[in-house]
Amino acid sequence: MRRGKPVYDAQRHERWHMTTARWIKLGACVLGTLLMQHWLQNWTAALVLTATLWGIFLAPELIGLFGDMGRWLRWARWHEREGLHYEFKGVHIRVQEEHRERWLCLGDLGRALGEPPNELVLRRLNEDGVREYERQLYVQDELLLKYLAERSSDRAISLRTWVQRTVFHPARQRR
Repeated sequence: MRRGKPVYDAQRHERWHMTTARWIKLGACVLGTLLMQHWLQNWTAALVLTATLWGIFLAPELIGLFGDMGRWLRWARWHEREGLHYEFKGVHIRVQEEHRERWLCLGDLGRALGEPPNELVLRRLNEDGVREYERQLYVQDELLLKYLAERSSDRAISLRTWVQRTVFHPARQRR
């Protein structure tokens, strides 16, 4: 028993039209091939002559299918890391996010700087600003900015600018 007036669902309607159109195209291709085979009495010639029909009707569908598969594979590979992949001058820097705070891996920062940041200096600046995740030390983004402000090397200055622009400010804008 129906309850009330049926609601129009545009997405469902569009999917129905697309599916119906695909079946009609496939049916037209199969029917054309069968008719051509019946007329010529030769499957090879029928397939060769109707290949254009197959190409015109099914090529856009196959291109869309392969495009969707590529997007799905990319999503399946990266959805866990979405928003957490950072790279500074070719060096991948692991970032963990916890309670809207971002923590950067000290080992990765050491590769980016050319020398590892001094853990003792970082702990002296803020004891709670250094933590361990997955058996790696991570430093809080604010503490890293303080640490890099004390460094005068060109690499440290460019890393500080990069952290401010790509890690620190986007995290603060989400608060």
